[in-house]
Amino acid sequence: MDVDSARTLGDKIKAEHSDTVAVLAVNAHGKLNFIAVAGKDAVANGVHAGKLVGAVAAVVRVVEMNDPEKVEKWQTEYDVACGAYWAAIHEFDRQISANERLAAQAQISIERLNLQKTEYEAQLKDLDEQIKLYEAR
Repeated sequence: MDVDSARTLGDKIKAEHSDTVAVLAVNAHGKLNFIAVAGKDAVANGVHAGKLVGAVAAVVRVVEMNDPEKVEKWQTEYDVACGAYWAAIHEFDRQISANERLAAQAQISIERLNLQKTEYEAQLKDLDEQIKLYEAR
């Protein structure tokens, strides 16, 4: 598959599955290319395709820098693909975890505001009662 076909496939995945994140790897003319896509719901939940593909590419660069001869001798590209896969999973988890922390903090803030609202409402009720007692005198 060429890079343009992979991009088209990525766009199709993104359009048809709004909650999906995908990383595609294409060997074009001896160069490994990565394409990451994230559907609109995944993006809304904090996924950043650019950071994801960067994490995958970083693993491949480290593997290549450590032993360039070994990369050529591998019987398959399985080891690189596995490392890239786990880097993608880790980056995805990191992004989702950060988003979940923000959601939890927002929920705590909402709960605090609701508690304050309840306290203010009770104080207003007490003031209303005091006003009624004062006016009754």
